[in-house]
Amino acid sequence: MVFSTSEIPSIAFESGGHIRFVGAKVAVFVDSQLVSLLRDDVERIPWPGHWDVLGGGREGDESPWDCAKREAHEESGLVLLRQDILWAKAYVNSRGKGVWFFVAQIDEARAVDLALQDEGQAIALMSLDGYLSHAKAVPQFQQRLGDWVAGL
Repeated sequence: MVFSTSEIPSIAFESGGHIRFVGAKVAVFVDSQLVSLLRDDVERIPWPGHWDVLGGGREGDESPWDCAKREAHEESGLVLLRQDILWAKAYVNSRGKGVWFFVAQIDEARAVDLALQDEGQAIALMSLDGYLSHAKAVPQFQQRLGDWVAGL
């Protein structure tokens, strides 16, 4: 399955202190299967033991996309390229901070490096419907994926 691409805001690729956000997530599809990371089951992190998408906190003055692709590589071994992006949107998290959410797609040949790295308990491919209806998926990422689907 190939998803359609929408226009990506240019600010998603701008770095520097004037770009205000604290983190970025990227829902990566390998063909039509979503890469999902089972979070560690420790109390000190949000949503312990839940299925997450790739991503995390900003380092330095990196751009939203640089943050998302770095985190994706650190968590899964995947190397993402700008042309992989299908959709991007800025959000405000529950603490009132700016965050970014990307959707990207790669083919199976590019997923050969997919493997659990230093964070999480497991990494898996699941259907979009499976993630959207999973009782242990992180709710805000279910909602953001729903926003993307609604725009297709």
